[in-house]
Amino acid sequence: RSGGILDEAGIGVDSRGHGPMVICLDTSSSMAGDKEIWSKAVTLTFVEIARRQRRRCHVVCFADASALKEFELNPGNSWQVALEETLNLAEHFSGGGTDFMAPLDAAVEKISGRELRKADVVLITDGECAVDDEWREEFHLAKKRRNFSLYAILIDRGSVRGETVAGLADRISRI
Repeated sequence: RSGGILDEAGIGVDSRGHGPMVICLDTSSSMAGDKEIWSKAVTLTFVEIARRQRRRCHVVCFADASALKEFELNPGNSWQVALEETLNLAEHFSGGGTDFMAPLDAAVEKISGRELRKADVVLITDGECAVDDEWREEFHLAKKRRNFSLYAILIDRGSVRGETVAGLADRISRI
């Protein structure tokens, strides 16, 4: 997202990694056990990074389309983490099927607002989900319009599928 921003010397400046974070955390049944522990450890690490860098952090936990639960981890103050909300996040587990479309749509809606504008979007999952082609195209258009990237963290324990994530994310890391 360098977007043509230049510093005083006329050198391009990359603004990625400096805005708010919206994390989409998979809490579907396939994430139970070790995957849940790893995914929440990664999420809480992002929360701590956001706190240290004085960045806002919002987490969208998801399973199927009806199981979205959102956590505003630093309401009002971009560097203070709400302890009770963080504990609620750590204890939350939806179970059920997996739908990437609803949480990613929620993330796009969040970054459309003023407080989370220019956010980095992170998807933490085992990748066990499919999306329809029409939605995928709309999501890519939204990424271009809102000028954001999707970073995916695949939790590589047991069963993992990366095909759908590969068609959505700009960068994928495995943990």
